[in-house]
Amino acid sequence: MLGCSPDGVVVVPGQPLRLLEVKCPVVMKNYDPKNFDTMTKAQKQNCALQKIGNHFMMKASHSHHYQVQMQMDIMNVHTCDYFVWTRHGHICVSVAYDEVFWAPKRNELVTRHHQFLVPEYFLQRIPRDLPIYELA
Repeated sequence: MLGCSPDGVVVVPGQPLRLLEVKCPVVMKNYDPKNFDTMTKAQKQNCALQKIGNHFMMKASHSHHYQVQMQMDIMNVHTCDYFVWTRHGHICVSVAYDEVFWAPKRNELVTRHHQFLVPEYFLQRIPRDLPIYELA
């Protein structure tokens, strides 16, 4: 009932599947993602990545984190390669599935889906101005 559209699935023989999510963030358009320290404080705050020491990781508070967690949950995959590309460089960060983080959000999404979308599928209360289709 919940859908997702990862940018790709990474298949390596003998290894578990991984998802691929590719982003070209505007906040980093003039930077090489590996040169994170040259970005302004405001740009770093808006970026999905954070740098701790020499290690890059995704911020759990960023919308991209929610996106990849949902994709991994729906696809039953435990790792996502989060690939950031700019014309100045690129970086790939591995993001692990976090059931503790995602489970409450999944439950809320399923509840909202059942409350609001499922009835709409059948009752179609929202006007759509669709042409009437008549069976011949």
